[in-house]
Amino acid sequence: MKKIIFFILLTFAGLAKEKVIIYADENYPPYTYIENGKITGIYVDLLRGINKKLKDFEIVIEPIPWARAVKMIETGQAEAIIDAWYRPVERPFMSYSVPMLDEEIVIVSTKELGGTWPKDYVGKKIGINRGFTVFKEADKKVLTIEEANSTGDNIMKLLTGRINYYANDKYSIFWELSNMVKTKKIKASDAKRIKEVQFLSKEQGYIGYRKVSDWKNKEKFVKIVDEEIVKMQKNGELDIIIKKYTGN
Repeated sequence: MKKIIFFILLTFAGLAKEKVIIYADENYPPYTYIENGKITGIYVDLLRGINKKLKDFEIVIEPIPWARAVKMIETGQAEAIIDAWYRPVERPFMSYSVPMLDEEIVIVSTKELGGTWPKDYVGKKIGINRGFTVFKEADKKVLTIEEANSTGDNIMKLLTGRINYYANDKYSIFWELSNMVKTKKIKASDAKRIKEVQFLSKEQGYIGYRKVSDWKNKEKFVKIVDEEIVKMQKNGELDIIIKKYTGN
């Protein structure tokens, strides 16, 4: 009887999947955000689609403020975060997956006009989300940058005149504007005041991994997940997810 129980335990041990925690920004719609108490968004659905195909791993998505997630990678408290932009200089402690999708970074304003970047923006207050690395190091030296906790907070600062501009992903800004109108946090007329005035850059979202790691199965996990990302890009699965959240 003992031999049978031991065999059963070994069988279950062999079937157990290794859990891999991937942290996600809790407030970056439509990519990763909390809705009705649960994490959702484009990248969340992407990871869940990949998770269904994994035999040896189980992805667990944990929502957290973005700046804290990056710090946890830097200090060795976490192994992976979703939707990291490629920043090898600012984040030398991070390695990256294959790129997942393009994010178009723009600057919006209610009153100000666009111009030549960055000289026409010197002396103006530009809002960004806390922990985001939106600008190049050279630009940061001449710009006046203010951080806020979320896209919604920056939109309110823009509408009340506390900042002149706000820089972030285009989909994220206009998704949040639509949501704020829907939830009656702002009026539709206020949302219409916010206009895109400058294209800044095109970024790509990656899974960011802790570069120096003692995780034994990291290379295996990264390879498998990279392969699944490419498959979902090629077979149209990712396009379906994007359309679900953006309509495009």
